[in-house]
Amino acid sequence: MYRHTALAAVALAAGLALTACNSQTTTPPSNLAQAAQDASQAIANTPPKPTGAKRTKLLAALTAINADLGKDQEKAIEAARNQCAVMSSTKADQAAAIRFGTYLDTEVTEAEGKRINNVLRDQGFCDVS
Repeated sequence: MYRHTALAAVALAAGLALTACNSQTTTPPSNLAQAAQDASQAIANTPPKPTGAKRTKLLAALTAINADLGKDQEKAIEAARNQCAVMSSTKADQAAAIRFGTYLDTEVTEAEGKRINNVLRDQGFCDVS
């Protein structure tokens, strides 16, 4: 579902960029072009849904951080996949806390967000190359 949303965002950004052009402008405004590029990059950085032992290991690690993180496994997996897009951000820990808290309708602290990011890194979950 995230890929569909991101693709829609890319299409919307491209459409807005094209409509923002007039006879004196031949290229889209840089902020819209950058938004489209960022959305495309986010799609490329989203790993596939884990299966088998990899899925079990990830869910066990998330549940060890906060038991509520395992209450809806599909939402936890989607939150983890989407978190990969911001792992290099200086606000990644805060983003994880917000993302997992929102997806799972629970309170997640920034310290837990940091632990979530460590799990994703340690397990190589976000490695999509």
